[in-house]
Amino acid sequence: IIGDADLYASQIISKPTYEPDHYCLQSVTCGEDTIFIPKSFKRPVSIGVYGHPSHEISKYTLLVSEVIVEDDTSSYDETSKNTYKTCDREDGLVITAKGLGIETVFANVIKAYLDPGNLVIVLGTTDYDEHYFIDLLKGYETSRLPLVVNAECPSNEREIMYLEGGVLFISGRILVVDLLKNRVPLHLVTGILVYRAHNILNTYQEAFALRLYRQNNKTGFIKAFTNSSLAFTVGFVKVERVMKALFVKKLYLWPRFHATINNCLSKYEPDVIELHVQITPKMQNIQTTLLDVMNYVVKELKRLNKYLDLDELTVENAVAKKFHKQLHLQIDPIWHQLSTTTKQLFSDLKTLRSLIISLTYEDSVSFYIMLNRLRTMEYAMKAGGWIMLDEFENLFKYARSRVYTEKNELKPEPSPKWEALSEVLFEIQEQKHKKRNYENIDKVLILVHDNNIYQPSTSESNIDEETEDIQDTYVLTLSQKCVEGTQSNTSTEDIKYQTLFEECSQIAELDLTREHYAASAPVVFIQAIKKGGDPMALQRMLTEHIPNNIILYANDIGIVRQLEIYQNNNPSLDLKTMVVPEDQDGKSDDCLALAIQSDDANQENTRKGGMQSEAKIIPKVIVDMREFRSELPAILYTRGIKIEPVTLVVGDYILTPEICIERKSISDLIGSLLSGRLYNQALSMTRHYAKPMLLIEFDQNKPFCFQGNYYVSKDLKSNDIMAKLQLLTLHFPKLKIVWSPSPHATAQLFEELKQGRDQPDSNIAAKIGADEDTEKQIMVEKYNSHIQDFITKLPGVHSKNLRVLLNKGKSLDHLIKLSQEELKEILENKNDAELLYKALHEKCLSTDEGPGTSKSVSKVRGKRLFSRVKK
Repeated sequence: IIGDADLYASQIISKPTYEPDHYCLQSVTCGEDTIFIPKSFKRPVSIGVYGHPSHEISKYTLLVSEVIVEDDTSSYDETSKNTYKTCDREDGLVITAKGLGIETVFANVIKAYLDPGNLVIVLGTTDYDEHYFIDLLKGYETSRLPLVVNAECPSNEREIMYLEGGVLFISGRILVVDLLKNRVPLHLVTGILVYRAHNILNTYQEAFALRLYRQNNKTGFIKAFTNSSLAFTVGFVKVERVMKALFVKKLYLWPRFHATINNCLSKYEPDVIELHVQITPKMQNIQTTLLDVMNYVVKELKRLNKYLDLDELTVENAVAKKFHKQLHLQIDPIWHQLSTTTKQLFSDLKTLRSLIISLTYEDSVSFYIMLNRLRTMEYAMKAGGWIMLDEFENLFKYARSRVYTEKNELKPEPSPKWEALSEVLFEIQEQKHKKRNYENIDKVLILVHDNNIYQPSTSESNIDEETEDIQDTYVLTLSQKCVEGTQSNTSTEDIKYQTLFEECSQIAELDLTREHYAASAPVVFIQAIKKGGDPMALQRMLTEHIPNNIILYANDIGIVRQLEIYQNNNPSLDLKTMVVPEDQDGKSDDCLALAIQSDDANQENTRKGGMQSEAKIIPKVIVDMREFRSELPAILYTRGIKIEPVTLVVGDYILTPEICIERKSISDLIGSLLSGRLYNQALSMTRHYAKPMLLIEFDQNKPFCFQGNYYVSKDLKSNDIMAKLQLLTLHFPKLKIVWSPSPHATAQLFEELKQGRDQPDSNIAAKIGADEDTEKQIMVEKYNSHIQDFITKLPGVHSKNLRVLLNKGKSLDHLIKLSQEELKEILENKNDAELLYKALHEKCLSTDEGPGTSKSVSKVRGKRLFSRVKK
């Protein structure tokens, strides 16, 4: 601005002034001054110009220009920078290949919205992700960090956190409840970031929260990120369904073979050395025997199930991991119809595959112990018969020969992979010695698949006990001495923990005699790819220790790409990567299939809101807080039903003041019947509601049955379940059982049940069965349940007046002596009192028609039926 005026840029639209609470910008000038509105400043922005108070006329010239400033992307690599610029321009779904640094991109997107003037909600993160992003942002030296909103934060504190702005990590379940309770100021929400977007169809809460957000906020952004491209290749139009659930129209694909990524990563390529390891003759015999046993299992499956299409089931395909998933999808619809033997054979097929993988991955002792666990009477009784084969005996002999000699002496056969690993470590030491570079210490990182590869005892290594934060990382140097071998009388279970770490014996054989060898010995880090389930473990390790030699003991295409990013972030580092491949571990770029599939995918979001005529009364359903883990509340909301979350003690869904529904899946139904919990739930519903219902929800794509292949099942458990379900219906005649094939069918049923009925009251529903006053608590123990059920069957008695009648009535004889006016005072309803009075006093045509006749009443007259007499 040039002239004699004051300029204000504010979030206050009506009267832009300088108020720090609203994060306004101010410029006071008597000449020329500039206001810079950063990109993170919350939109819309209102501009106000005020003249000088002491001048009658103020003249000014206002110039508005857009200055393009490069983003602060110096903290991450070129690949992440290009991905960040793409998703920053417009909303959409970003899909990258694994290992291309989507974590860095997501962290910098969070960094851009940390200003309190924004309110950005992050969904889909785990505890590991949240800690990683917060630690990463601490390194960026930001003035503000994201906050974590969890169940430990009370509702009033969450409301304050929403109003304070910034970036909030929050779970989908908590966000949905707060949105339904109107605790979130949706008009102030800048946008929502979704991490691990491929799970949006499985996590119903996130999809429900996005629907609530988009219906009430049309201007805020939605940006979704995922690096699991392979997840979109399974299922029908998976990409389109995910984009519809996310309410985004743009799809951004960043595979490894993308031209931009390929050019960035080709600048600095790590030196990769692939080592081919030959298995020993004993391992070859074991592998051949395992394949023979698998061949027997495959033939048995085809013989017992001739009606199944098992042409693709071969020994070659059974070894592949992906084939078992495809086979599971094929037989899942008819799984309940398969015999017990067939189910066990499918399980045995997976067991044999795991043995083949463990043969090349585990050491000889671990493999022998794993195989020895299968040689038990308990497992032989349930196995598919292959335990009794001669091939299994040969298999056990071959595995034992790798651990014990013919004289029964303990002499484990070293793993070929560990021998190759020892040679690589020795070569690293030799090369360092030839270069005479003793100042810099080499750091070697060995990446394994899980923690079973290394489990050394405290006597076998020199691990610093104070380093508690590296629980799954083992550090050693080539100059360390390790205990080798065990005594011959050691028990079998102890052998595993004393000889599992086989590289100790190999490293101890190195002749490190010179002092500079010991001084310059490389430090070796052994770490699992996902330490303790933390997917960010490798990234932390690379950032903290910066190793220059990395050995891949377990192949993973995502790790290879991550190491490429690591090399480009450290161009001065002479990185050497050695790969020890496993047999039958061929992996290809999974983004290729995704790129081909996404060409035909519809990237336009054609979803419409389904506008319906506005009703005068919006139907309402009270939903228990625990039910928001399921998909049903979201589907009910899409059908125009208002959802009110309440912590319920009795029932899961309250449709009307009289209809209470307890929802059970098949597994929950079986567990509740066996434990007796369902009986107590049915008892509570029948006492408090006039029309209790048990909703049994099953998956229409996964048929089930309580019986076997025949009408009369031989399974005792099946008979027990059917008998308990029949007894439940006999004990509670009022309880209606409803079967639903899907959540959509359940939502339609709820909508039909609510038509023309009163709306439920959340306050009353929350009090039913909860911590009531002393009188209501004593009533459950004081009154006989059979008499209470008898009274509920009388005309004019319902859930609203049952408590009053039981509290003020002494006995049935006392009720009969009351006049109609006295009953009216007790029931507080003229019609109910008239119905009850006629039922107790009018004569019936037959004395055998029911418990309300004069004959049956005379039998119980004079007895204290309402309460139990305690002397």
